[in-house]
Amino acid sequence: MYHNLWGMFPSMQALSAECFCPISAFPKILQDVDQWDIENEADMRKIFDITKTRPISGSGPVPLVDGNNVEITTGFVSFWRYYNEEIHEIIKEINIKLWKSLLERVIKHGVQWYMMGDFLSRFMVDIGAYSEEFYNLMKSIKKTVDPNMILSRGKFNFWGEK
Repeated sequence: MYHNLWGMFPSMQALSAECFCPISAFPKILQDVDQWDIENEADMRKIFDITKTRPISGSGPVPLVDGNNVEITTGFVSFWRYYNEEIHEIIKEINIKLWKSLLERVIKHGVQWYMMGDFLSRFMVDIGAYSEEFYNLMKSIKKTVDPNMILSRGKFNFWGEK
């Protein structure tokens, strides 16, 4: 639902991630996203109190990827810190907190992210989503292909950034 509302209000943005999962896990993930929304009502209310618009969470279009897997675009739409000609740092702080908590919750279902920008790639490392052996393999491939660390600087914390 949130996906279809991008741009509904000026300065609303999607905080989302795209992944795929076995079709059998899909209903449970949707239920968990709904539960996450309920559990985070207090933080969403803080944004509502400023903007008079509540963040909207959910899952967007869900095409079949292959045989048994579906694609899930999940997240929420919220205002950023600039609203009504004022900057509200609290909105940005709440959005980042909510985004991280939703991503970590969905990760626990064993999804596979296929669109990982700087934020999600670093977040996956920060929460320990990769085994040490797999992370070191990725790091060695990066060092071989891009020894000067020119491409996609900082992704997956390859510079040791947290």
